[in-house]
Amino acid sequence: MKRNLWFALALCGGLALADEPARQDRPEEPGKPPVASLPAAAQMPPNVTLVEARMSRAALHALNATSGIRLPRIQLYTAQYQQVLHAIGWEEGTPGRVRDVVARVPPRVKSGTRLEKVVDGLEDPATGAPLAIAALPPADFYLVTGWAGWCLPCGTAMVELRKVLEADASRRYVWITIETDVIKQKLQKQTIR
Repeated sequence: MKRNLWFALALCGGLALADEPARQDRPEEPGKPPVASLPAAAQMPPNVTLVEARMSRAALHALNATSGIRLPRIQLYTAQYQQVLHAIGWEEGTPGRVRDVVARVPPRVKSGTRLEKVVDGLEDPATGAPLAIAALPPADFYLVTGWAGWCLPCGTAMVELRKVLEADASRRYVWITIETDVIKQKLQKQTIR
């Protein structure tokens, strides 16, 4: 039975790989680069500014030591950097909660962490330079999501949250995505040595 299952999985994988060249040969729209080559920031709606960041190694280990890293972490802040939503993990109702909090005027402020404290432990993934709160563009809301490449619900969260932000074109958003992958950082450190 196990042998048949592995054979079926290998066959399906082989068929998918055999189909790849056919999909790549399709003509693209003239004047547009292929969708796969667009960076995530270019796929955002015009009212959303994407800021990619990663948690510094020290902050990541401090978080792991205190509460553990449970993903995705979704936090929403007002223009005054006050927290109005904090969700850990993915549930079907999370996009609705984000939509409800944004629609409430004025939003009900939670006694949680301020945005300055969250941004304090972040760095630019390309340069490694610390991310400064003053460098963030002005917005009506700041959405902060923690994710990792191995976290399947994180991919669902990103897609669903993007739909919520796209549907609300009347407000400006800054979406800070934080890569919190301990394993990836450990591998990067080992290859640098």
